[in-house]
Amino acid sequence: MKTKQEQLYDLLCGDPHISNNEAAELLNISPGCARATKHKLAKKGLIKIVSPQEVEILEPYPETEPAGGTTLLKMEIYAEMVQTYMEDFREQTTFQDRLTVGREIRRVLDHM
Repeated sequence: MKTKQEQLYDLLCGDPHISNNEAAELLNISPGCARATKHKLAKKGLIKIVSPQEVEILEPYPETEPAGGTTLLKMEIYAEMVQTYMEDFREQTTFQDRLTVGREIRRVLDHM
């Protein structure tokens, strides 16, 4: 199973002019998450963001299948959980609710 980052990379390869909103809808994530994931891909040097609706593919997505494939799968699951919790965190309106979700995020990050 591909991570959201890999899925977004694949979308961008197929259509470098796809908007964050369109990508978010196709990947079933928030537009903010799509934007953040796009910036992570750029930070890794895999893409270059030319404009808000255009990217340039710089490198192929790295194949990451080390001997500890189970560990990689766990890391992908934890990363997915953090992304989901972050979306939930951004939607919270009270400090107490943000604090509660923030604690869950910290627990997941401790396992990474």
